[in-house]
Amino acid sequence: MDFLLFIKDLRFKNKVYSEIWLNIFLQYNDEDEKTINIYTPVGINARTFYRIIDYGIKSFNEIMQNYNLEKQRGKIIIRKVSQKKQVKTIIHKTSPKLHPKTFEVNTIKNYEENIYTEIINYLNVTAGKNFKPTLRVAQTKIDERLKEGYLPEDFKKVIDVKCKKWLGTKWADYLTPTTLFGDKFGIYLNENINSNKTKTEKTYDTIIKSTELGWNNSKGESN
Repeated sequence: MDFLLFIKDLRFKNKVYSEIWLNIFLQYNDEDEKTINIYTPVGINARTFYRIIDYGIKSFNEIMQNYNLEKQRGKIIIRKVSQKKQVKTIIHKTSPKLHPKTFEVNTIKNYEENIYTEIINYLNVTAGKNFKPTLRVAQTKIDERLKEGYLPEDFKKVIDVKCKKWLGTKWADYLTPTTLFGDKFGIYLNENINSNKTKTEKTYDTIIKSTELGWNNSKGESN
């Protein structure tokens, strides 16, 4: 479960982050210690690649309970560590007065807050809304769906589907977290989108494309 949290953190940062780190961990077979050579992939700037590596190491060492990552020149070293040693590492990384359990709770809390921001910002950009990620009813609905096993990508698909159908109609006012992420979430997720696009839907597609390219995206990464 900790490793899943690590991968989700990378996906939230950028899809390329998760792809690079998954390729690294495919070379690891649960050894007590494993040294993996790393190379800058074709098409990725070296500075960007090593920034991804540094971020992954920091995130991994904060989230994982029984493993440790270390970077050497052109290499990543993965080690299993004892629980006692891991607790000591966590205390050192935060504060001498901070209990390891508190650190774990804070890490999960920060991840959840990032999920709220990611989903609500996507809704705001695609539907032209201005909801706050701190809106309690929105967080409650998101939590309910996450507990059912849905992922952030599922929320975005529901937003895409309903925006294409409701933008420019009397139903546009229902493009809210309460409606979209409520009890009909699973139904919305499995709805088909009419291939005969209206003018409104074509405009919506342009908005989605610009979002994917990073336009109007405050989280876009800069080199």
